[in-house]
Amino acid sequence: PAGDNYFYQRCIEAFAKSGGSLQIASSAQSASISVFHGNVPADVSGNIIVFSPTGVSPFWKKLGNEFIVNLAMAENSQHPTLRHTDINQLNFSGSKKITPPENARVIVESDEKVPLIYQINELNRSVIVINLNPAQGDFFLSPSFPVMIYDAATYLSGNSTQLASTYATGSQVTLDPEEVDGDISTPSQSNQLSNNKLNLNSLGIYSWQNKNKPISISASLLSADESLLESRVKSSELRNLASGYPLSFWLIVLAIAVLITESIMYHRRKAD
Repeated sequence: PAGDNYFYQRCIEAFAKSGGSLQIASSAQSASISVFHGNVPADVSGNIIVFSPTGVSPFWKKLGNEFIVNLAMAENSQHPTLRHTDINQLNFSGSKKITPPENARVIVESDEKVPLIYQINELNRSVIVINLNPAQGDFFLSPSFPVMIYDAATYLSGNSTQLASTYATGSQVTLDPEEVDGDISTPSQSNQLSNNKLNLNSLGIYSWQNKNKPISISASLLSADESLLESRVKSSELRNLASGYPLSFWLIVLAIAVLITESIMYHRRKAD
């Protein structure tokens, strides 16, 4: 992290203590992902996440004044950076009228068509620009702040696709085309990803490359009744136990019998 790095470091340290998914690098040269607040030095290599862009940078063509975001709209709601973030709950305070490069992929934009979150893919790296200032609107204190950093960082590291190790045959898996390098090797043949869907119709291993990292999942003969692949609670049918008449029924019968007996005895004394 660089710039106003206190809260950024706390986020990374928090995730480092919960499974070690993110770690603070020992030096800027050894970091695979750099998080910046404001300006980005020209000599930085590797993937980059930028909050509250300032100054001159190849990651934006023009940077204007701050403006009020009345409405944020997701141009790519399936982007991994937004996996656990509801943009309707975000406060885009400190957003600036920014003009991204021509090759930018807009993820979220305002109702004025100003990019709020966008991605740039270069030859050997990717850059995600988040056009808001976390120091404003108490975004530093929002749960969405560390979640957004985590999702963006895991995406840039090539680990954003959360897949199980095995699926039931006939299942369908949704993949991001940008996370699949080349063809997908299937048990029957090698197929290109089509419409972001991978149909696991054959038994065996499905594998592909994700940024030079091999990914494999399997399709097996699994029964939904005998496995925990789906966390669905089966509906149960409630039935009354065959335990005869309830106690309340016999109490009512006894009360009626007492009333009848008292009535008979009363009328008999009156007749005598």
